Amino acid sequence: MISWGVSKGLLRMIECLMEILNPLSQFWWIALLSVLFFTGIVFLVPVAVIILPVDYFAGEKRHGIIKEFIFPFNMILLALKNLTGFVLFVFGIILLFIPGQGLLTIFAGLMLMNFPGKRRLELSIVRRKKVLNSINWIREKAGKEPIQDIYNS
Repeated sequence: MISWGVSKGLLRMIECLMEILNPLSQFWWIALLSVLFFTGIVFLVPVAVIILPVDYFAGEKRHGIIKEFIFPFNMILLALKNLTGFVLFVFGIILLFIPGQGLLTIFAGLMLMNFPGKRRLELSIVRRKKVLNSINWIREKAGKEPIQDIYNS
């Protein structure tokens, strides 16, 4: 065995550690994915709430940055957005059965995807007093105006 100048005791300790972790390697991957999704959702949800236009939920108009790109690029971006949403949705379902933020991941995936009834779903969620208060609290902390007039849309 090549030791690369490392003591035999240290090599034996690394081998023992690998023997201990090997049967648990699937668990560690699942735990790592769970932590990554939790961390990602915890940081990305506030960023998404902060960058929302003030009138995002007001009226029937849809806000979309993808429509402003040139034809082939907007279709590629739309496909990537929907694919990312679908992947998050599927991982969210998996995270329901393992430790993780399954519901938040499902919600993030749904908000990225385009599907019939999405606007109605968004409005029904945001019209809940606790959800709207939370969104406006995050926006206030970031120095942004609160979300406008969601009840007249």
